[in-house]
Amino acid sequence: MTLKQGSLVYVDALTFLSEGKEACDFKVLFEPTAKTAYEYYSITRNYFILTTMDNVKTKLEFYKIEDGGRALTLVGGDDEAQILNTSVSPVDPYENDEYWFTTSGYTLPSTLSIADAAKIESEPGKGSGVCVQSMVKSLPAQYNAGGLEVTQCMAISNDGTEVPFFLVKKVGVEMNGETPTLLYGYGKLVTRFCPLLLITTCWLTFSRFQFKVALKSLWVQSILQLSV
Repeated sequence: MTLKQGSLVYVDALTFLSEGKEACDFKVLFEPTAKTAYEYYSITRNYFILTTMDNVKTKLEFYKIEDGGRALTLVGGDDEAQILNTSVSPVDPYENDEYWFTTSGYTLPSTLSIADAAKIESEPGKGSGVCVQSMVKSLPAQYNAGGLEVTQCMAISNDGTEVPFFLVKKVGVEMNGETPTLLYGYGKLVTRFCPLLLITTCWLTFSRFQFKVALKSLWVQSILQLSV
């Protein structure tokens, strides 16, 4: 069986240990594409939570652990990737489906919440946020982000490569090519700059500027040429 580099596969542990990999039925849970990549996974008592990167955004998918751990069935998650940095860590994977859920964004301070993976089935179609039960603690907001919005845009380099970037700006700013813009470039597809609260954006609240975060390895020059 040929597997694509970066894939996540699973097998029956008892078969693997007793008979070797040649006797195993390898099942592919995730296979990367040109715009997606595996990040990490977490396990609660009854759920396997897969975190992937989709076009430099975070996506969570929840799989029900069935047949004594031999099968994983997708039961819910994010329909669309989110502009968030997330961390999922089980509270007690032997006893329950609760997990610690940490989130942060370009205008959102780091927040620790307690979540329950089982809620993904009780309220289908509402994404991973439905699992959150209560906030435990959050870093203080450094400014009022009510007038700011975060979007993802795409620039096209001279060779046709699509360069994703995040744009933080005031709501209602006219995209006429005359707005002064701060540009920050970092990383590449699987070495990204994760969304986190940027004090830089505080300045945006009181100025005419906007802020961009781009993947510098994919021709940041194309971003500079983009009219915003």
